Amino acid sequence: MAKIRIVTTRAPGLIPSLIKEIDHASNPVVLIPESFTLACETEIVNRSRDKGIFGLKVFSPSSLVREVRELTGHGNKKPVSADGQNMIVSQVLHHHHDELKYYRDSVAQPTLAQKIASQINDFTRARLSADFLREFQPSSKRTQAKLEDMALVWDGYTQALGDRFEDGVGQWLSAVDNIVRSGLIRNAQLLIYGFDYITHDILNLVEAVCGENGATEIVLGLISDDVGADRDIFRAANDSVHSLTDYLDHHGPSYSLQRETMIPPIDPGIAYVEKSIYATGVFPSAKIYERSQGRGMPKEVIVIRDEPYEAQLEAKAILDQTPIPDLSHVRAYYAKNSYLECQHACQTLIEWHRDGIPWEDMAIAVCEQNTLPSRLPLTLAACGIPFNAKQDQPILMSAYAQYFLSLLRVLRLNFCQNDMLRMMKTGFTCLSSAEIMDMENYVRKNGIHRSRWLKPFCIPEKEKEKAEAEKREEQRQRLVDPIVELKKQLSRKDCSGRQAATLLFQFITDAGVYERLLSQEEALAVQGDDLGIDRNRQVWTAINELLDSVANFIGDEPLPLHDLCAMLEASMASRMIKSLPQLSKAVMVAPPQMFFSSGVRCMIVMGLQENEISSGAGILSEQERSQLEAYIEESNRDFYMNHGEDECDPEDGGQSEPDGPRPYSKIGQSLLDLAARQKQDVYQAVSLAREQLMISCSSARPSGGVLTPSTAFKRLAKTIREQKPENYSGGLMNTDIRPFAPAFALETLAIRLRDNKDGSDGFLHGTETDDILWRNALGSLYQSDAWRMRTKGVLDGLHVTVATEGITPEQAEKLYSTRGFTISRVETFGSCPWRHLLQYGLDLFPTATFTFQNNEQGTFNHDVLKMFLDAAMKLPEWPDLSEQQINRLLNSILRERVKKWEGGILRSDIAHRFQGVAIIHGVRTSIASLMRSFQQKPHFLPMAAEVPFGMPDMKSPLNLPPIQIRTSDGSSIAFSGRIDRIDRLDMPDGRRYFMIVDNKMSTKEVKQNSIVAGLQLQLPLYIRAAQNGLAGIDAAGGLYQPIKDVLVDSEEAEKVRTQIDKELQLSGIILDDKGIQEAMKPVKIARRLDTNDTISAVTPDELQTVMDCALGVVTERVDRIRSGETAPQPIKDGMESPCSWCDHPDACPYDSTLPGCRIRELDHKHRMDMPSV
Repeated sequence: MAKIRIVTTRAPGLIPSLIKEIDHASNPVVLIPESFTLACETEIVNRSRDKGIFGLKVFSPSSLVREVRELTGHGNKKPVSADGQNMIVSQVLHHHHDELKYYRDSVAQPTLAQKIASQINDFTRARLSADFLREFQPSSKRTQAKLEDMALVWDGYTQALGDRFEDGVGQWLSAVDNIVRSGLIRNAQLLIYGFDYITHDILNLVEAVCGENGATEIVLGLISDDVGADRDIFRAANDSVHSLTDYLDHHGPSYSLQRETMIPPIDPGIAYVEKSIYATGVFPSAKIYERSQGRGMPKEVIVIRDEPYEAQLEAKAILDQTPIPDLSHVRAYYAKNSYLECQHACQTLIEWHRDGIPWEDMAIAVCEQNTLPSRLPLTLAACGIPFNAKQDQPILMSAYAQYFLSLLRVLRLNFCQNDMLRMMKTGFTCLSSAEIMDMENYVRKNGIHRSRWLKPFCIPEKEKEKAEAEKREEQRQRLVDPIVELKKQLSRKDCSGRQAATLLFQFITDAGVYERLLSQEEALAVQGDDLGIDRNRQVWTAINELLDSVANFIGDEPLPLHDLCAMLEASMASRMIKSLPQLSKAVMVAPPQMFFSSGVRCMIVMGLQENEISSGAGILSEQERSQLEAYIEESNRDFYMNHGEDECDPEDGGQSEPDGPRPYSKIGQSLLDLAARQKQDVYQAVSLAREQLMISCSSARPSGGVLTPSTAFKRLAKTIREQKPENYSGGLMNTDIRPFAPAFALETLAIRLRDNKDGSDGFLHGTETDDILWRNALGSLYQSDAWRMRTKGVLDGLHVTVATEGITPEQAEKLYSTRGFTISRVETFGSCPWRHLLQYGLDLFPTATFTFQNNEQGTFNHDVLKMFLDAAMKLPEWPDLSEQQINRLLNSILRERVKKWEGGILRSDIAHRFQGVAIIHGVRTSIASLMRSFQQKPHFLPMAAEVPFGMPDMKSPLNLPPIQIRTSDGSSIAFSGRIDRIDRLDMPDGRRYFMIVDNKMSTKEVKQNSIVAGLQLQLPLYIRAAQNGLAGIDAAGGLYQPIKDVLVDSEEAEKVRTQIDKELQLSGIILDDKGIQEAMKPVKIARRLDTNDTISAVTPDELQTVMDCALGVVTERVDRIRSGETAPQPIKDGMESPCSWCDHPDACPYDSTLPGCRIRELDHKHRMDMPSV
């Protein structure tokens, strides 16, 4: 019978204890947690007395299972991976769908099968059964229904495994049953080290090997301390030790408890931190065990601390009495954000390295797992620090995995646009890079989504657009047709899991994915990226294993397409890529729980913030788990009462065979256990430091969220500030980083130099230590061959100003030679010359998107109004049309015009359909109000709509000559355009007037300062164009006609019409003549005030002055355009800056920090002088 020793030690003593056991063992066999075999073997080779032992066997649980299966034969059962287990559970859920009570409506959730499979594993390890769950009678009907469903699925899962398959727990139990027969541990010393606590898996192994032909000695080494001030963080290990000894007292062989006190040399200050970091971290409750002297059931007393704060004060008082050693080698840094925290960590590593410490003797433990794991490697690489990141990465970081996932989502969600674009951008489709960009632009512009992928792309009539559409259609067929055929095959009702897996693999093969992966490997090999090659191969293997699992575990049973895709998506979401260390002399970066080492000379512990403790999205809530464990404890009491005396004979020393039943175990971990585990991880990371220790945390996430420093960090930082103030740095207001690496030094120098230039207290003339350091850094960078040009660029950047020189007149002539001048173009130049250059010189336009733009609504309004007026003016009753005639005519026009919306965004979904209805209603409302005004006598009546000037149109009843201007060099420039509407009034006295009407989607007024600034030129110049072409008719002004929907809260028809007419009244420039104003009702006349620059009622001379001013502004702007002016000079007219709606923000050199860069703002409270022609 083997002897059992339970060795407990604090973290620094774990590896030395293991090495000591190995040195004294004749045939050691070591069992350690997963992923630690390489680290363990390295420690043994480096620290063992014999520098390694020939024949030493080091196993993890999975490698031990493989070894036993190799030695004893694989048996008749096929191993089931975690993915296979999820698939079997998913099938069981679907088969028993109608019998489920709690999960009936959740069967389609992709992650449900994974959660239930994980819970079944926990139940199995705790020696529970489906019948045990049925026997439990919880107080909540909800919990009872949940557990009944769990029992039903568990029975179905067990039946599905049968005699053919074996899951992970079953493989472990089989290996335990056969380990003695394998001879692997015969006459060996079995050393079980590094586990958080003693699980039933380990207990099963101990029972199996402690008998005949088994091990001679079993040593269980745990990080545990049940007497220290910080014992609460070891609660899981302490609980398991007590549970094990209780069980061995009743059923097992003899055992002994040993507390290992051998601790390697450690800096006194670090030793103090190791002992005190969680000395006051008391939890609200603690378990105290009391054993009876006999063989009866042990007494267990749970003490609930009603006042945890008082317990903390008591622990703090004890800690305050502990002498504090020298803390010279312990530092703390409180960063403003995680970016600065990473920079400071790199700075610290470089300082240590310059002091002669090799990279391999340093490590970083990353406690925060949201931001730092992705940001820290980038910062280390930028600083040139060699490192090995010991952290598994999600498989979905691979392009091929993203391709496969996108393919599954395309099949499941019917060609969703985002999934199709994501699949194309992975580079594993049949499209080239150029084709992908063109296809994306086309798809976004035309709103290709879901079923529209399955229809041929519309070929427009315009020859220019026709060629592009034909190319996109050919690409659509190449991309979509194979997927459509695949979906057709997978959607068959008789498609089995085996057939589905075969079809998917055949599709991937035919698509040339493997060949593209090989091409990627060749490119990675040229770059020397062996890690990237290994990741690609792991992803290829992992996806093939998923398909094999579908074929093996679903087999010939029908598998619906939705279930297949959801199952594979859920499996891929949990898959990870393993990464082995690539560098022998590098800094180790890992989460605290991933270290298995006897210590490093220098350690940085990052991310010491308060983190949320969650039990995860498991099947059982914390309350349900607690209730079930209470029932387990009650069952265990019955077990001890029924088996305590029968199975242990005091005369044989308690050496009974362990073949009988055993008590149940705990299921998973409580929130308190998880909190303790989190603190123990931090404690173990701190305990690894031997000579230097740095702890840090940040106060904010990159996204702006607030982070709270942990209690341990705040207390230790306070102690360090009091004992060694120079060892504490950072703070919310401190963002200074020393020049530790060229890349970051140059970045900070740019800011510091700008401050110095702007007159602030800079470092160029300072006498502080930091000032001298940064001056030296500037000199070193400038003298370095590798960094001189970049440094010179930073220095030259101090003298950068906004570009004002523009382009030459010759360049402007070539650039704009194909562009005619329009009034809207001059207004664009007035708002910002740079925007004018990009739009009219370089023809840059933003990527088209499938949205309904304001200009599209304006075009719709113009078209409907023109079509209505053209038709209505031909009727004999004009303008006295009845309401029925107006509606009949308008309905026919709208039906014809709305046909152009088919296939567009206003027919894409319900929300946009409502938007289309609102647009139509707005046109109806505006035309009805317009017709009411035409029927007043006398009133201006339309002469024509969409009247061209400077661009003859044979279809138009009225054509006007262009507007001519004479530039400063004597050149003549003609302006062309279209006027929305020209109305005419014949007065009784023989006078005739015309009125320009410009349609707008909102109410607008004419501002004198806007005209002078060149932002509101259309209306006065439209008046001038009509004046030039309409001989014998005087100008009465120009007005803005709002075309919009109006909502009135009333049921009285007359009140509604009155309110609508008021909301839609015209505004603009009109002669100060009562007759003319009455004939243009409803019109808004603004009072002339000295406190604003609004122009409304004017005399004929004033109207002429406004037109002359606009013409002069146009002439001056044209001269500036032809001279080559392009400087970004945005003008703000109103509440919104022109930069907020500019289409080219990424191509703009405007920088508010540069001298001369500012947005000019029009002041409408004071009138500007109007220049004349």
